[in-house]
Amino acid sequence: MRNPLLPFVSAKAALADAVAGPEHRAADDNPLYFNLDGMWDFTLLDNPNDDDLQWLDRSFAMSGAITTP
Repeated sequence: MRNPLLPFVSAKAALADAVAGPEHRAADDNPLYFNLDGMWDFTLLDNPNDDDLQWLDRSFAMSGAITTP
């Protein structure tokens, strides 16, 4: 389940969205909304304190990848 709350740049924009209803909402047009759907690489560490920032090097082997809806 996704959070149904969206930030708006102004009260006027929030009111216009409320009047139009969620079926007319184009979240991608909102500059304060960022869609996180897609492929994500991740590295699983035993302890966050062990992180030596090797993952910043693109040649570093990632633990896996996930796809979000």
